[in-house]
Formats: sequence, C-alpha cells, structure tokens
Amino acid sequence: MDQSELIPAAQYLRMSTEHQHYSLANQQAAIEEFSRRNGYSIVRSYEDAGKSGLTIRDRQGLQQLLRDVVSGPVLFEAILVYDVSRWGRFQDADEAAHYEFVCRSAGVPVYYCAEQFACDVSVSAAVVKALKRSMAGEYSRELSIKVLEGQKQTALSGFRVGGIPGYGLRRLAVSRDGIPRRLLSGGELKPFVADRVKLVPGPAAEVAIIRRIYRTFIRGRGKIGFSDIASELNGCGIPSGQERPWTRFKVREVLRNPKYAGALVWSKSTQKLRTRTRPNLKRDWIINKEAYEPIIDQRTFARAQVLFKVRLDRKVPERELLRSLKRLLAQYGSLSEGMLRAKKGEFGVATYYRRLGTIQRIYDLLKVDHSSGLLAPRPRVPAIVNVRNSIILRFLQRFPNDLSALPPAGARRRSNLLLDGRITVFVWIAVHYRTKTGKCGWRLNPPKTEKGSPVLLCSMKPGNKDYKSLYLFTKLNWARTEYTFGQEDSFLKSGRKLASISELCSRLRRLVVATESRRVPESYPAFSLIP
Repeated sequence: MDQSELIPAAQYLRMSTEHQHYSLANQQAAIEEFSRRNGYSIVRSYEDAGKSGLTIRDRQGLQQLLRDVVSGPVLFEAILVYDVSRWGRFQDADEAAHYEFVCRSAGVPVYYCAEQFACDVSVSAAVVKALKRSMAGEYSRELSIKVLEGQKQTALSGFRVGGIPGYGLRRLAVSRDGIPRRLLSGGELKPFVADRVKLVPGPAAEVAIIRRIYRTFIRGRGKIGFSDIASELNGCGIPSGQERPWTRFKVREVLRNPKYAGALVWSKSTQKLRTRTRPNLKRDWIINKEAYEPIIDQRTFARAQVLFKVRLDRKVPERELLRSLKRLLAQYGSLSEGMLRAKKGEFGVATYYRRLGTIQRIYDLLKVDHSSGLLAPRPRVPAIVNVRNSIILRFLQRFPNDLSALPPAGARRRSNLLLDGRITVFVWIAVHYRTKTGKCGWRLNPPKTEKGSPVLLCSMKPGNKDYKSLYLFTKLNWARTEYTFGQEDSFLKSGRKLASISELCSRLRRLVVATESRRVPESYPAFSLIP
C-alpha cells in the first residue's frame, strides 16, 4: 500500500512494573503488526512505563493523549492499544468507557489490537468489551488481596514491608533462610526478589543519640519538652540525618515509635487499589514485638510512653501560657496567629486557644487594647495584588489594540485580560518561595471562579516583584485550592512556556481558528480529564 494511503494513528503503551509480562516492546510489536495488516501508520506514541492502570492520576501519557484529542486538531485519526487492560484496570468499568467515549466523540476511535473485537462496532462486540473492562478491574482486586496476604505473612515473620528505616536504623537484606547479605543504602533495592529486609541498629554514634534522647526525656519526668531536646541536639551540632536539624516532631517520632524497642507495627493505615489513605482499626494492625534487635529495651520504651501520656494529660497553668505570650510580645514587639503556628511560642497554637479561650479573652488577660490587633490573625499582604495589577497594566500598555481588561479598569472585581474583545485569559500569579533545602519553589492559589478559559500563569522571580516565566494553559481543570511546584514539575509540562506576551496573542488566535474549523458534535459532553 502506498504510504500516502495509510491512515495516521497514535499508539498508547502502558505497563505496571519492570517485570510486566506484556512489556512495552511486545505491545509495540503487536501494534505494528496490526497497523501493517489494517493500513495504519504510527505518527505519535504515548507511554506510561511503570504506571498502574487503576487510576489516571499518575499516568501522564494517557492524560496528554486526552488533552491532545480534546484540544485538537490532531495529526492522527485513530488510537491503537494492545488490549483493554492496557487502557486501564479501573475499578469502575464506566470510567474506562468514558475516556474511550471522549476520544470517539472527538472523531478519534480507540482500537484494541490483541482483541477479537478490535474493529468490530456491533452490539455483541460492545458487550464483550464491557465484560473485558470488568474482568480487568476484577484482576486488580484479586491481585490486591493476594499481595496483602503476602505482606501480612512477611510482617508476621519479622521482616520489613517498605518504608524508610529512620534515624539510628539501617536496612539489612537477608535471604529467605535468614542469612544476612549486606546493608542497603538509601533507596537501594534488595539484591534478589526472594530476599527479605530486616532493620538493624545503625552507626554507634546514632544509636548513642537515640539512647540519649530517651535518657533525657525520662530523667526530666515529662517536664522536658521535645523542643528542648531538639535545641540541645542542634546546639551540639548533631544532625538528625541528611544534614538536617532536629525538630520537636523528629524527637517525638523517636520517642513514640516502637521500632526502636525492636517491635514491628504494620498496616496502621490502608490505601487499597490506589484509593485515599485511611486508618485501620487497631485490631487489624500487624504487630511483632520482637522483630528486630532493639536499641532501647522494652522497659525504657514503656516508661517513655507513660511519661508521654502524663505530659498530654498535664494541664498547663494559665499564668505559664500568659508568661510565654508576654515573652514573645517583648521579643518581637507584636504577636499573630501566624507566629504561634510557626512554633515561635513554647506551646502549640491549639493549646493557647484551648486553655485561654477566644482572641478577646486573650486581649483581656494580657491587658492589651482590642483595637491594637496584636493577636489578630496575620492579614494577607496586598503586595502581590499590586504586583499582579502592574503586570496586567504592562501587558495592556504594550498591546493596546489587542488586549483589554475584563472587567474594565476601575471595577471592584478582579480584572483579567481580554484578547480581541472575545477571548478571556485568566492571569494567575505563582508566588516564589525557598524550600527547606534552598531550592526554588512556587505556590499557586487559583481562584475558584476562574476555570475553563485559557490561563496565563506568571511564575515570579525571588522577591516576587516581577515575573520570571510565562506559561499558557488552554485546558486546565483545577481541583485543589493550593498547589506547590518546582522548576521541573509535571504540572508545567501540561502547559506551554511562552517566550513573550506577543506569543500569547498569536497562539490563542491560532487555537480559536483551529477550534472553529473543527466539526464537533453538538451533543459533545462536558467532562474532566483528571477525576
């Protein structure tokens, strides 16, 4: 067949693990054979290597495929998949049918190359396809039960089932017969699939620090707080691992985790079939009290738990809480709820409110004027609002004939951009911040009312005085109220980085022309790419 007569098609490939029976190469070979027999030419490939088919959440390849099909126009007229299970093992068979319907409604049908109904559109083929979808989901449910039972037996035998070891402990790979092989470094996999992993005491210096924490806490009879112990360790220049300082939460983890007493506790929570994590009942926990070589003996660990409970039950006197607030007021000159939440005080913000009551009562107890606002919640800084307005104004001044403000200048509502008097462009500001490791990060709080239209994302420079980069998102269904991302985040890959604001105008115009020239059924349903 002449190359010009071939039908352009895209292929979608997916495998769950590196040991998947249907590897990407096998799928690709089967799809190529199907293409050769049926007159297709592969012009685009979408892949999800090592991704579960239970959800669409982490499958960037399928998400991009749906975006391309919906936004259009596309360079292919069909989508080729190895079989129904590669499209997905969704627990709701209607979800798989939904994504296929989205493609078919856009004029791009999905064909399953290894199925007998690949090109059959009859009623019987539709019934078999629905049955196959249900079987794919049922396979995952049955496999989940088998894996869970295997993990339970592993935990009952005293072996580690996933997770990082923690400070003062290391992972040791052992054979199925219990013969030690070698210590594993951070993130290193066990040498053989049949091997098991046990926790063992780490370096002598770290073991000594663990015992020092318990000794200090017990001798203080619960009066020495976690923050005091963390400050002491940091003052001695002792890191908590990976060159990070100690915090009250890390000290609490050491004092509360039974693994330091040689016990293994597993299945405290569950996330079956990639669902939301939820806690298990205590009777469903898997507990092995003598799984590892202990760093702290059982008696010492039990004494620490008793003191911890006493510390929780101890009611802090009001005068001690007020004395703490007065010290903060004298040190910083003002107080705010943000300072208390940032652990500036000796106690948590919930402790202050629970023991002292409302903000007004705290004012009265401190003998502070109510109008001073010293203890009011920290207000939002309007500086970023002014920066956003200045950015929009700069765009309007540079392209007065192309862009206008919506609503017009002077309106009390939030303004955005209007291209050619008909295309609304929402302007979002991603605020720059520094992570604990010193890397650049951005925080985005998208307005709830601004969804569906093209979005111009301005990622700010350090100091948040001007934008660093511009990104255009033509389709963005937002579900969160806050999102943080880095320079290489997959979220940015779903948009397009713009070289200038002039590129925004040209790209949106081309998109409108392509959309208007494309025939879409009037009954085309509204849907979300990512549920």
